[in-house]
Amino acid sequence: MTDALTPAATAGAPRKRRPAPVTVAATVCRVCGKIVKRPDPSRAETVLVYGPEFRSAQARGVPASPAEVAATRCDECADRRRLAASLLAQHPRVQRAHGSVALDRLDAALAALDVGGVLRRGRLVNDLTATDDDLAELILRMAALGALASWSSRGQLEGATKRWAHVRADLLADVRAEQTRLVRRLVEFPFPFTPPGADAGECAGCMFCGVGTLMVRESEALAAWGEQRRVDPSVLGGRHRPQPIAGHLCPPCRRAVEQVGAMGIPAVQRALLRHFGYTVTLGRALDFHGSLRAWVALKSGTPANRTPWAHMGPSMKEQLLDLERRGFIVKVARA
Repeated sequence: MTDALTPAATAGAPRKRRPAPVTVAATVCRVCGKIVKRPDPSRAETVLVYGPEFRSAQARGVPASPAEVAATRCDECADRRRLAASLLAQHPRVQRAHGSVALDRLDAALAALDVGGVLRRGRLVNDLTATDDDLAELILRMAALGALASWSSRGQLEGATKRWAHVRADLLADVRAEQTRLVRRLVEFPFPFTPPGADAGECAGCMFCGVGTLMVRESEALAAWGEQRRVDPSVLGGRHRPQPIAGHLCPPCRRAVEQVGAMGIPAVQRALLRHFGYTVTLGRALDFHGSLRAWVALKSGTPANRTPWAHMGPSMKEQLLDLERRGFIVKVARA
C-alpha cells in the first residue's frame, strides 16, 4: 500500500498556488503592498523599512539603520488619499482639530476600511463620514489600525500580487471588530442623557451653559459629557465656596476650555459668544459689567437649563447686540 505522503500519492494532486513575493521594491505600493507593474513617476516615494536585519541588529545591540526603499502608491491607494483630502475639505473643523497630520490620519482610517472590505461599499462609507462627529469617530477608531496595516510599517521588503496580503489575521480581526462597532453606531437612535453623577449630587447641567440633557447615542453618552471637572465657582463669576464643585461640560463648552487653556471667565465668554455665533474683534476687550457667569456659579440647587445659556436671560442677547453695533464683536459662521 502506498503511503499517503509519498511523491507517488501526491503527483497528480493540484498544488495550491501562493502569491509569489517580488523583491523589486520600487514597484511596491507603500500602503497595501501590491506590486505595481507600471508605477506613476509622480507617486514615487522613499520609505524607511525596519526589516528583519534591522531588528536582528537591535536585538544584538549592534547599531543599525532602517533600509531606504523606493516605493509608490497603487491607483486604489492614491484614490483613497484623494478621498481623504476631499472629506477634510468638507469638514474643516476636523482638519483644524488634527492639524498637519489630518490627511495622514484620515487616510490611515480609510485604509483600515479598505483592509476590511468596507471602502468598496460607497453608501456605507458616506454614512460613516457624513458629519464632523462621524469623521472624528472614524479617525479615533480606525487610524491606528490602518497605520499598522500599512506595508511600509510591517518591516518587509517584498511585495505581493494581492493587496493587503501582508496583513496578519489578528490585525484583520481587530479591524473588523472596530468596523462592526462603527456600523452599529449608525443604527443607534439618540436619547437624552443627563451628566454623569447628576443623580449623586453632582451638577445637573453643563457647568458653563447649564443645559441639562444631550441628545447622543447610547455608546457615546459618557464620552459626550467628557471627564469630571472640579472648580471653585468664584473663578466662573460666582461666590467662593469651601469645597470645589464637581461636574461636566457639554462638547461646545469643553472646546472653549481647550481653546482658552483653563477653566475661567475667558473660557465662559468664548463658549457664550460661539454659541450665539460671535467672535471678539481683534484688539478689543469685552466688559460684561459683572453679568457674565457660568451656570455652576448660580445658587446651589438651581435647575438645569432646557436650552444652553437660558440662565443669562434676554438681557444677555441685548448686550451682545449692543456690542455688535459698537464693533466689539462680529458674527461668524458656527464651527
